[in-house]
Amino acid sequence: TLRLLFDALTTMTRIFYSLNAQDLPAFFEEHMNEFMTIFHKFLTYQNALLHSSDDDVAGPIDILQAEICEALNLYMEKYEEEFGTYLPTFVDAIWTLLMQKGLEERNDLLVTTAVRFLTSVSKSVAFTLFK
Repeated sequence: TLRLLFDALTTMTRIFYSLNAQDLPAFFEEHMNEFMTIFHKFLTYQNALLHSSDDDVAGPIDILQAEICEALNLYMEKYEEEFGTYLPTFVDAIWTLLMQKGLEERNDLLVTTAVRFLTSVSKSVAFTLFK
């Protein structure tokens, strides 16, 4: 089902994070555009079937988007020079995503990781993206 596919994507995003946490492997640097294109696609993807009807539990899309924000924050904090060209796109996508979220508890994980990413950007030389 669609939920199982998104659970698999979430696991793959966690693996991506783990493989990049210590150092930026050459493979990931050489293929950064492909990874970032996929991440952007899923940050902007919406499907009502993937949202939780329970106000207290995040849906599969929210969990995946939170994991993507974690991976982007890693890149922002550790590999800013290599990641810099993607910053405007992701700042805009994450800002838009945050504006679509309500106050329900199910949004807490995503909002927290998204704000952490935007905070990292605001503390960097790329802070001008917020003007």
